[in-house]
Amino acid sequence: MFLEILLLFAVIHSSTNCQGGGRPPSQVTRARAIIFRAVPGGNPTMRIGSITFRQSGRTVTASGDTVIDITDNVISLTGPQSIVGRAIVIHADPDDLNRGNAPTSNTTGNSGARVACGVIRLI
Repeated sequence: MFLEILLLFAVIHSSTNCQGGGRPPSQVTRARAIIFRAVPGGNPTMRIGSITFRQSGRTVTASGDTVIDITDNVISLTGPQSIVGRAIVIHADPDDLNRGNAPTSNTTGNSGARVACGVIRLI
């Protein structure tokens, strides 16, 4: 149940590592992020789930081994809007989208601690 709640607060963060894994972009249809419990020092080892991304035409859907259901027509697994190589970060609280009065609202969305993370890779 805890993981189900956490995945509702997942966001995609940019990363400088966008390697394509050797596949031509025209053949990229699926990617996956293995989600690990976040730990101080950034060396997570406890796997807590995964999220799989599938692209059909211009639509990317995300599903996982917990309650998550995302459909998006802007992100992609190829080209300039590609999310491959980016990180999924699960925060303790929902992002207030810079609409809150908290001091961290305009920098972190007042979304709380990072509790889990994973990098989207081609499969």
